[in-house]
Amino acid sequence: MRLALGWWRKYVRKDDPVTRISQQELESYLWGAATVLRGLIDAGDYKQYIFPLMFLKRLCDVYDEEYEQALASAGGDRDFASFSENHRFQIPKGSHWKDVRGQTANIGLALQRSFRAIEKENPDRLDGIFGDAQWTNKERLSDRTLRELVEHFSSQTLSLARVPRMSWATPTSSSSGSSLTIAATPRPSSTPTARLST
Repeated sequence: MRLALGWWRKYVRKDDPVTRISQQELESYLWGAATVLRGLIDAGDYKQYIFPLMFLKRLCDVYDEEYEQALASAGGDRDFASFSENHRFQIPKGSHWKDVRGQTANIGLALQRSFRAIEKENPDRLDGIFGDAQWTNKERLSDRTLRELVEHFSSQTLSLARVPRMSWATPTSSSSGSSLTIAATPRPSSTPTARLST
């Protein structure tokens, strides 16, 4: 517990209510996820597991941020805040990060269902974006390991306010598979800053 609190302090600054995550902090965050996977899967396969989890967390945190903004602008009208027009991407009921985090067993299956439901709900922009990693193979990734990964990713809020450089993700498809381009502006731009191939 002591180590976890020390780790968390480096990301939270008391004088700034919305602390942006630096590139170095984001890299450390990703390294922490890789550490959980070390020895369980090939290092070359880390991205098949880490990036889909981070992207799911990002989508849900941005959805929550947009919901809160719409809720505030509508004077607390929860129906209005849920309208699809208020969100970049749709998160179907039961597919939110909080739903996955609440799972105690079959976490890989819960993740896989969330991924597919979100892809289905956003077909023009997210079709196939989460890849085809073997989330339900408990010999490779036990519920305990997946729980640890989910809790690791839960330690950060990946909202637009905290991580503005990831503020828009545009999936693309080619003959070599799907990829995710993360642009440096709130809307798609012609200059990607990161590319994840799946």
